[in-house]
Amino acid sequence: VLATLGYFLIRGGYDKLAQLEQKKIAAQAKLEQMQKSVERAKTVEAAFSETQQALTEQEMLDYLAEAIAYMIEHKMDFLLSLLYRLDVSERKINQALLPGNEEEAHIALAKLVWERQKLRIATKRAYREQNPSTWNWEMD
Repeated sequence: VLATLGYFLIRGGYDKLAQLEQKKIAAQAKLEQMQKSVERAKTVEAAFSETQQALTEQEMLDYLAEAIAYMIEHKMDFLLSLLYRLDVSERKINQALLPGNEEEAHIALAKLVWERQKLRIATKRAYREQNPSTWNWEMD
């Protein structure tokens, strides 16, 4: 009986050790994935800091159009998700993606993103310039 009990205790220890080893392998894989993401972010950040030196509006539109063209080809769902998060009008997106559009889709979408961002900045500036101490907080 003691031998059987000892076997199960040892076997349970081996099973637990195997589970821990599997968790370790999964954690290492996740760490490697995170390290790759950090490296990609550093690459994007470096590219952005290089381009941050006084770009003209047309240069920025070209940069956006190139990135959007890539996403149209390889990551359409991701692009649509970004456009939704940027609050670009769905109607305007659909118009930009129509086959008969005079502009190519990636250029039209880049212009939509650019215009939406300019509108967001203008809105933030308009509300930031208001002095909160003069706001009327009382409900009528």
